[in-house]
Amino acid sequence: LIGSNGGGCANLGSSATSSLSVMQQELEKSGIRLFALQFVESSCPLDRATCFSPAALWVLDEPGGSIVCKARGTLESINSIAATCDADIALRIDKGDIKGVISISADFEGANHRSFNKVIDHRLPIAGTGGTSMGKALSSGALVVSAGGIVATSAITRAMA
Repeated sequence: LIGSNGGGCANLGSSATSSLSVMQQELEKSGIRLFALQFVESSCPLDRATCFSPAALWVLDEPGGSIVCKARGTLESINSIAATCDADIALRIDKGDIKGVISISADFEGANHRSFNKVIDHRLPIAGTGGTSMGKALSSGALVVSAGGIVATSAITRAMA
């Protein structure tokens, strides 16, 4: 799972950990194991964020493990750390460890560009939300199996989307 809180979810009062935990639980109910996570949480909608906006990076402590905060800092510093995580996810895709990707307002030209290019190279299925990012995925030739945009009001409605 790669992405960010995007343009609107930061206004809705639900924390990244709450949303991500619900998503992980719903995936497990469907027999899907979350193998990697790279999620940038900005303190404000990314449509209004600056490089100095407070942010956090959420990852798994191990493949299939618990969601933990890897770092907190400015959006610029978090995006730099996120790029390192993205390189690791890209390597896992090359090794065949990852069979598909869930994108939530991912930054395919920035913090998620390495993994996104591997998704295209390996023709992995990608599903997600975030109208802008999923539009870029479609126009780049990615194997998009589900795409949409959503402004949900709770962690469970975001997970279901």
